[in-house]
Amino acid sequence: MKGYCIVNSQKLRRHLHAYFENSNIEHVFIEVETIFETNFRKQLPDFIALEKDQKMIDPAKLNRLMKTLFKKRVDVLLFSNVSEEPFTILEDDFYEIDVSTSDQLSKGFKTYISIKNLHIQEKIHRENNLKSLKRILFVDDSSLQQKQVEMIFKNTGYHVIFASNGVEAMTLIENTMPSLIITDIEMPEMDGYSLCRTIRDKYSDITVPIIVTTSIADEHTLEKTYQMGADDFIAKPLTEVKLINKVNQYFQKKKRQEKILVVDDSMMIQNVLRLGIMRNGYEALIAGDGEEGYKIACIEHPDVIITDINMPNLSGYDLIERIRNTPEIESTPCMIMSSSDGKYNQKMAESLGVEKYFVKPFQIDHVMHQIEHYIVEKYRDYMMESKYMLSTINALIKALEERDAGTKGHTERVTIFSGEIAKQMNLSNDEVERVILAAKLHDIGKIGIKDNILLKKGELTESEYRIIKDHCKMGWGILAPIKSLKDILPVIYHHHERYDGKGYPDGLIGDDIPLGARIIAVADTFDAIISDRPYRKGQSVKVASEIIEKNIGRQFCPLAANAFLNVLRERGEI
Repeated sequence: MKGYCIVNSQKLRRHLHAYFENSNIEHVFIEVETIFETNFRKQLPDFIALEKDQKMIDPAKLNRLMKTLFKKRVDVLLFSNVSEEPFTILEDDFYEIDVSTSDQLSKGFKTYISIKNLHIQEKIHRENNLKSLKRILFVDDSSLQQKQVEMIFKNTGYHVIFASNGVEAMTLIENTMPSLIITDIEMPEMDGYSLCRTIRDKYSDITVPIIVTTSIADEHTLEKTYQMGADDFIAKPLTEVKLINKVNQYFQKKKRQEKILVVDDSMMIQNVLRLGIMRNGYEALIAGDGEEGYKIACIEHPDVIITDINMPNLSGYDLIERIRNTPEIESTPCMIMSSSDGKYNQKMAESLGVEKYFVKPFQIDHVMHQIEHYIVEKYRDYMMESKYMLSTINALIKALEERDAGTKGHTERVTIFSGEIAKQMNLSNDEVERVILAAKLHDIGKIGIKDNILLKKGELTESEYRIIKDHCKMGWGILAPIKSLKDILPVIYHHHERYDGKGYPDGLIGDDIPLGARIIAVADTFDAIISDRPYRKGQSVKVASEIIEKNIGRQFCPLAANAFLNVLRERGEI
């Protein structure tokens, strides 16, 4: 949190400086003219504070100026010596704080910080509620395009409303805010560029995703699109698979949000850090002492822990020592924040494996940079672990296929088919990579099945078939210790589920089956049909594709199956 203070009184300056330093709030004393400088607009603070009854600038006019000139919320705080209450709300983003005593200032500012946190929480809650409505605004002056989109989204669970230009779109947005906006660029009255900019200017407190449709996906067009405030684009012509999958990306459940645990007995420090953590997109966990912090850490498994040293019940040092002796959380990065910068404290922190020691007051931005560094390092470690473990797993896959000459090359073909389906479905590069990795590992559990069952040439008995089906669970058991594969384990585990719920191991139905598993199920079955087996000859690609098409909505996910059929058509194989 950062504030600019327009204060003439030296006594009040000293009073505020001491309080802000103790509360870890960044502050700068400025002159009135600074507000109108270009550099000021580039580095907007959270608040501008000024003395009451000073003739430098009228507070109410300053509040209106902030709302007029700047898109970002900039609060105006009025410091007063005669208020009856520590904190008073004058109007939106305009507050009065009594500074007659240190106690009044502390109470008033704590209330202000709480309101700032509440605003962020409300913003997150509002955006989550909007997302849950699945309301899409589609803006295009082509009635034919609108009808096509209406058919595409029919029975998908999304509610689509239409506008023919930017002016109509703004009217609809003012009446009912959509969860997502898809807009063409070239339109009468207000084009897509102007619509993006108008939405971002008018609704700066609500982050609604905007996707632009364009038939010219060159660098210049896309650069201008992003500059105007769009989040993404879809190249025309729009197809069902391309459009549905692009939209699904914005409505999928969020991956695990990184959790940051703050342990401090000062509510002010708690709130200031919470504000910085939430603003950076992380989840803030708060504890008032070491004992409470340890309990939360054991339950929540935070990604980073920030703790004070001197606290009731359990000190920061004792907390970290307990964490280092608890296997589930022993490697959690820990940071200390303390008002003491003595050598003893720093050496004590080092002996406990503390990665960073911040002396109060510290800049919140520096803390956030360190948190981001740990999270990036954690990801890098996962990737290194994955690289070394996968080389071992690749050897296992090779050994598995060497056991059974009849299925040699199966894994490689399924991996190629799965990747092509994922790309056809317009999944992101990261999602395509995850599908490819899961496909490569989908049959790894068969390494644990005995040869007399796995290599049996005749029909399997019921009990033997049950053992074969256990390869999904065996695969989970082999791969579960590898942390970097956590996201794709469900895909591998569920790749034999059927869309109608008649598959295994859990009988999941429809979209409850992970998308990657639905993709692999199509590729796996297709390869099984076209491949020669000791007990039968492989079928043609045409026959295999007809079997896939016949079982759409029953065995196979319609999106995945249709995407694969499109791949085969583009290749000229059907």
